[in-house]
Amino acid sequence: MTKTVEIVTFRTHPQHSAGDVHQAAAAMKGFLHETGGMAQRTLSQDADGLWTGHILWNSLEDAQRAAARIGTAPEAQAFIAMIDGPSVTMRHATLHLQME
Repeated sequence: MTKTVEIVTFRTHPQHSAGDVHQAAAAMKGFLHETGGMAQRTLSQDADGLWTGHILWNSLEDAQRAAARIGTAPEAQAFIAMIDGPSVTMRHATLHLQME
């Protein structure tokens, strides 16, 4: 099976701290594990406030299935509400190398 990396960049609304974002992102753990297709997730923020999420999915289909459900997942609502929608970019890429 070909693994897929989902790369999402976004900004949050200014009233939300990094701690708020971390807490809301962590609350999505149950939803992401429930999808059955997530292998790994990271979330980082650069010095300019841009967040980057990397999710390693078992397949592109798993990523697409999760994306179709995230808008109605109760665990994701707080996180989604913090995001400045127009700032979001998302792409998927085929994983070719992974090092630990």
